[in-house]
Formats: sequence, C-alpha cells, structure tokens
Amino acid sequence: KKEESIQKQQEKEKSDLDIILKIEKKFNDEYEILLEKFRCFKDSFAQEVFTEHGNEVMILIHNMENLVFKCKCESVSSDDITNAQDLLANLQKHSTVMLDAYVSKVKQNELKERELKCKTESKLTPAPVPIIDPETEKSVIEKIAAIRSENDNCYSVYEIGTKTNWKKWEQYKAYVENFKTCYIQLTTNTAFKKFCFDCRKAVNLPVNSLAGKGEDDTKDKLNKLETLLAGGSLQLGNIDFSSRQHPQGLPFCLDLLAKSLVKQGDVVASNPDSVFPVAYVIASIWAKYPDFGKLVLGYFYTKCPFLLPIQPKQKLDSTEVEYLRSVGYDISSSGVIESEQLYLKRMCGIARLYFAVMVVNCKDRPFPIDTAWNWIADTLNIAPKTDITASLMLQCLEITGHHQMIFYKKQFFKMISVLINDYLPVLNKVDRGGPFSRLKLFLLHAAEKGTIDPPDCITAKDTISGSDYF
Repeated sequence: KKEESIQKQQEKEKSDLDIILKIEKKFNDEYEILLEKFRCFKDSFAQEVFTEHGNEVMILIHNMENLVFKCKCESVSSDDITNAQDLLANLQKHSTVMLDAYVSKVKQNELKERELKCKTESKLTPAPVPIIDPETEKSVIEKIAAIRSENDNCYSVYEIGTKTNWKKWEQYKAYVENFKTCYIQLTTNTAFKKFCFDCRKAVNLPVNSLAGKGEDDTKDKLNKLETLLAGGSLQLGNIDFSSRQHPQGLPFCLDLLAKSLVKQGDVVASNPDSVFPVAYVIASIWAKYPDFGKLVLGYFYTKCPFLLPIQPKQKLDSTEVEYLRSVGYDISSSGVIESEQLYLKRMCGIARLYFAVMVVNCKDRPFPIDTAWNWIADTLNIAPKTDITASLMLQCLEITGHHQMIFYKKQFFKMISVLINDYLPVLNKVDRGGPFSRLKLFLLHAAEKGTIDPPDCITAKDTISGSDYF
C-alpha cells in the first residue's frame, strides 16, 4: 500500500508538471504571436509601444521562467498551476492592450497627417483628403529579405537578434565549457602543474611573437604550433617537451591556443596590419582540427557577441557590471570598467581578426566568405547601437568587401545601395560621430568607384594575405 501511495503521488506530480509545461507552451506561443504581429508593423509606432509596455511583459516572462524552474526542481502545487494560468491570462491581456495602443497611435498619426495636408493645400483648388496607402516604401529589412531569403528575426524584451544566432551563441558557449571536461584532470590535480605551465609556454611563445615579422617567420611559428598539436617534440629552454606526455595534453593545448589567438585581437586593435599573420595561423589550424574552429568561434562570440550578430539586453535581475561583461567590456577584479574608447578600439581589433580569417589564403578555407554577407544582412535587421555598429560594419567591409564584391558581383552592390540609402539614415539617428562618418565615406567612395580595393596591408606577393583568395 505504501508503494502504491508513493506511485500515485509520483504520477500526480508528473501530471501536474505536464499541466504547467502545457501552460508554459501556450505562454511562449502567445508571446511568439505577439512578436510576429509587431514584426509586420514597419513603422516607429511598433517600437514605441514595445518600449512602453516592455517592462510589464519582461516581468511576466521572468516570473514564468522562475515558476517552471521551481516546478521542475520541486513538487508542483495547485497554487503553481493557478499562478501559471494567471501569468498566461496577463500576457494575453497585455497583448490586447499593446495591439490596441498601436492601432490608436496609427490612427492619431493619420488624423494629424490629414489635418496638415488640408491646411497646406490651396483653398481655391481644394483636393480630396488623401487616403493613407498601407503599402509604405520597403524598409531596410524588406530589401535585405529580397537579397537574403531567410529572415527569422526574434525580438524579445531581453535581446535582439535572430533565433538562429541566439541558438548558435548558446551552442558555442556550451561547447567551450564542455570542452574543458576533456582536460579536467590537468586543471584539478596539482601534480600536473608543471606540465600545464609548459603547455602554456609552448603555446604563448609563438603566438605572442606572431605579428609583423614577415611570411617566413609566420610559417615558422605555425610549424611549431602544428608540431605541438601533433604531439611532436619541441625544445622549451633546456628540455624536450611534447603534449603527448599526458593523455589530456592535446585538448588542453588546443583550448589554450584558441583562446590565445582570439586574444590577439587586442594586439590587432593597436596594430591593424598585424591581423593577417594571426588570421592565417587560425585558419590553417582550423582546417586540420575542426574542434579548434569551434573553440575559436566560441571565444570570438564571448568577447564580442555583435559578431553573430546579437545584442544582449540588460535583464531586470542583472547588474550593470554583469550586462557590460556580457557585451564584451573588460572589467578588472576590483570592478574598474574599461573606458568606452578602449572598448570600441578593442572590439574593432577582434572584429578585424574575425573577418580576416574568412579571406586568408590558406590551403583549405574553413571559414566561408558568405559568413560576412550573412553578418551584414543580419546586422541590418537589428536596431543600430551608437559607435559599435558603424565601427564593426566598417571593419567587415574593409577586410571582406573586396572578396564579397568578386564573389557576389551585382548582388553585393545592391547591398551597398541598401546600406547607403536606407541604413545610413537609420544609423545617423543614433550615431553622428567618427565611426559613422568613416563608414559613410567608405560606402560613398565604393559606390562612386564601383569597386572596393583590397585592404591596404595586402600586397600582390603576400601568400598569407588573401590576395589569391579566388
């Protein structure tokens, strides 16, 4: 009888949890429907309404997430089911309120436009009140959708970006974290402290001396790193060293190398011409070790989520420091936040390195050029941010523009046209500083000449620069 009682209790708990999960699904479906409706509204009123009601919706989402998490970890009570139903009902109510508010704003605007039109028309030859054409001129998003077939934006109160890109961000973060379990013995056992030190030395010595010493020197550093990853013998000071001295040595070195090379974006920020030697090493090793490529992308996206592109928003339960860290700011152990100028400069260096990996001329190119095309298209579907959007767009075009022009031909200049005619006016509303001016000058120059030159640091004989990419 006791076992039957326990079994019945377990069945009831499972049944109650199923009810909660079904309500959660309805809640998420309702929210997706709301988002889809507002995506169809191609005007500023939709954003105004979402901004006005965003906090209330955010609280509902947060409460639903907490409730479901609690029910999965603990038992489900009748109050939990009632609370879930109330949250769903409140979201439906907010959806109705937001749609009504949007309709009201549109009608008020139409009325104002009619009144203004009537006042400005001649009294001698009165014209009929114009009917507002609902088919407004195609927006930036629609024009990009005509160039790029997929457009699956996912705007939430927490974040902006496509569902696909947010899923990629989570997957790469998880991959980097899970990969650490491949060498957990090395990092948890002090007996291997000396071996770990030698691994770091074997990685950091060639990586930190990569930039600006010529093609032969770059290839020499690459050979040393490839020897390390292949388990060959290296001379470290007075000792012979091999990553095979421990079974977990290879994954440990692979992760160290990915992190160290991405960190070279900080060096590129101060010395932009150093980007191609580092990018060449990344692409060459990536071509041989696919896991290395996943780690590299994971570290790129952690340092600069705008490269996906996604835009994390600050959550109600997060601090300012947590939010700034999520978008790539360097924050010291004492809580000192890097300046806006240093942050922007560093993001440009990281982005420059990221895009350079797509165009370097290594044997097998693991990072295709269409990644840059898709990045531009996705970025145009996200509300621009002051300085950072213009800066990264310029880095992308300076590094990959020449190669995209060759590959996409007329389609690429359609993209340039959209950037000039539609996106620059949008960007100008939030950004009128140096980054915006430099981007505008670059685009107008490209449109006038009908071409984009390779980056200045590329020479005809530079076999690692990407000059022979196609």
